[in-house]
Amino acid sequence: MQNLKDNSMILLNSSAHTIFWLGRYLMRLQNVCRHIPCQDDQLAQQYADAFGLPAWDAASLNQLYLDEHQPFAISTTFETIRDNVHRSRAVLQPHTFSKLNQFTQLDRFDVTCVCDVVDKCALVLSAEHSYIGYFYEFGSRIEHIDYLCRLHQSTQVDQEQITYLLDQLVQLGWSIDKQRWNKVCSHSDLNHLYDFNEYIEQRFEDCL
Repeated sequence: MQNLKDNSMILLNSSAHTIFWLGRYLMRLQNVCRHIPCQDDQLAQQYADAFGLPAWDAASLNQLYLDEHQPFAISTTFETIRDNVHRSRAVLQPHTFSKLNQFTQLDRFDVTCVCDVVDKCALVLSAEHSYIGYFYEFGSRIEHIDYLCRLHQSTQVDQEQITYLLDQLVQLGWSIDKQRWNKVCSHSDLNHLYDFNEYIEQRFEDCL
């Protein structure tokens, strides 16, 4: 087990951050796909306000996410996902990379198709073994908590899962200050989440 632990962390030294952000970007698009295309002007306004987007109705919100010049556009995020998949090739199981590569090779850009693809990619990555799966789900859950906090919804389930994941990563040799995470769980607001995100980014820099 010690050898597995050591080898795991050596592999992740160059890729944990990419896997973590692959989880975040996939969840980000999954969250967007829950709302786009939007048909309800009031819901669109509420969503835009929650995420600080310059939209005032369903049409303007849809247009924003379809505008390839926007940094948060669906097409831009999807390209980032595809890039992170290729950057993670060395640590992914061969059949996992093969499936992800196949899924992300689109003949043409279509929102419905992209939403289907990100769901398939998330399902494949959730089956990855040990440390890869842990870092992927860690990123995915952090992104989902950000989404839920903005919409003033409960984050309890995601908090419990992250607590479990952090325990598993600590056992694999990835040290972390659990007190910082406990503050997020106690307050469940964006300010404490942002502080934790900054801490995690620093931990990746220290470990990579």
